[in-house]
Amino acid sequence: MLKKLAKEVSDRAIEADKIGNSVQLTLKDAEYVSGFKSITRSKHLDKYTNDYNIIYNTAYTLLENNLEI
Repeated sequence: MLKKLAKEVSDRAIEADKIGNSVQLTLKDAEYVSGFKSITRSKHLDKYTNDYNIIYNTAYTLLENNLEI
């Protein structure tokens, strides 16, 4: 799922001739007792990009560092 989302973001940015310098990840847990629990994390990049691999690897690192196992 993360690969698909990163690809969609990259493709849309390339199609629109846009680049960005941050990746944001929002995690939502529907089974939280009082509704949704939401965690948002972001990372600023050293340079602007629309590259799939950079977007995916950054999002993967954010996810891996914030999963509660």
